[in-house]
Amino acid sequence: MANATLNHPLQSLGSGDAQALALKQYAGMLLTAYETATVFGRYGLKHQITSGNSHQFPRLWKTSASEHTAGTEIVGVNAPITKELTIAVDSKELVSANHLSKYDDFIAHYDTRAQVATEHARAIARTVDVRLARQIILGARQSASGPNSEFPAGNLLDSPRTGPIATAYPATLTGSKAFQSDMEEIAQKMDEKDVPRDGRVGFITPYIDRVLRQDDSLLSNDYQSVNGKLERRLIRVAGFELVMTNQMPSTNVTTETDSQYNGDFSTTVACFIGDNSAFGQVFFTGIEPLYADKTSTHRAWMFGAAFLQGAKWLRTEACGEIAIA
Repeated sequence: MANATLNHPLQSLGSGDAQALALKQYAGMLLTAYETATVFGRYGLKHQITSGNSHQFPRLWKTSASEHTAGTEIVGVNAPITKELTIAVDSKELVSANHLSKYDDFIAHYDTRAQVATEHARAIARTVDVRLARQIILGARQSASGPNSEFPAGNLLDSPRTGPIATAYPATLTGSKAFQSDMEEIAQKMDEKDVPRDGRVGFITPYIDRVLRQDDSLLSNDYQSVNGKLERRLIRVAGFELVMTNQMPSTNVTTETDSQYNGDFSTTVACFIGDNSAFGQVFFTGIEPLYADKTSTHRAWMFGAAFLQGAKWLRTEACGEIAIA
């Protein structure tokens, strides 16, 4: 009997690496899945670095204006106060990977590979999101800084309401009104610090989304055109675009290798940003595939994803948090 001629449909142009196209497909699926899964990662200032391990973000505060009399020299006004904030990449990569049998159909079947890629990307996106959320919250807790406290403090609202969250904000009209009132106070704090109204985002949990929906007036087109009553869409409240997430920090974190992610978040209910300059993120290549390296001792292929990043709050006046007692 003659030997069979093997067909490798994932070769590029019919020659070379038998998995060449599979790797490219996998990398593309990772990126697509990550960008779909991440919530907090869609916001903030981002910078890709090609060397070193950190990036410096400038922070400026207001200058002033004055009247000018025609014919007199313009000598200028006070220069804006400038500050530098440095974000370093984390000390360790985030990795999500699987070892797959050499004889598995994984390489040959796009649907299977797409699902695995999606799960790898989602796992990393969840970790990135909760770390970015912590930075927003930690920024909201910062005190004013600068030689004369020119840089405002963050916007922390220690609600007088006592926990747990279901007690502080019950899923009733009363609970909805209470949370709206607290959101309005966060908005007022940002207004008083001249944080722009455009680009404000409020990150809420599925439970708080349910609480807010108890107020039917929020879902009335007659009340606010951006919220749809028929579709039960709740898009904007108190000037904040609402984004629902399951990655809201809710525990006391003390064990992170990179200490900037540690903090007590056990009383956090929601967090807010005034605009994209509220926090920053640095990374080398973004999410990248761990290529299919066959290990002869395990007779398996290893597929996965890796992400090396760093994050920190930048503008405290654009960070907000609602916490309960």
